[in-house]
Amino acid sequence: DDLVVFVGDLVRKGPDSAAVVERVRRADNMFTVRGNNEEKLLRGEKSLERLSDDDLAWIESLPVAITV
Repeated sequence: DDLVVFVGDLVRKGPDSAAVVERVRRADNMFTVRGNNEEKLLRGEKSLERLSDDDLAWIESLPVAITV
């Protein structure tokens, strides 16, 4: 019953950003905000080949702040 809260930067910080995004997207107990690396990805400054269009849409929908 743990709650896991990420403060962004799910992408570009390790060898498998797509797997990290998928895991957080699918988990009921994990929440995240959009960090600066997600912002760079969305602005086109950086790219990740393995992220799907659905992954990118999910990242774009992330809030910049949450209350838990």
